[in-house]
Amino acid sequence: MQEYLNSFAAQARQLTVVGIVFLVVTSIMMMKNIEAAFNRIWRVGSPARLSSFCCTGRC
Repeated sequence: MQEYLNSFAAQARQLTVVGIVFLVVTSIMMMKNIEAAFNRIWRVGSPARLSSFCCTGRC
């Protein structure tokens, strides 16, 4: 397990700016997708705006 973590950390250090931006955008899109699924499950009428999404600490 330690070897896996060391390998992951070594690869993470090599991320470029483009890679970091891609990771952040992908993470936000994934969180919005999960929120949309929960909204469908709980039958929420109007989804939260991006500004409130980020201001509540979920972003």
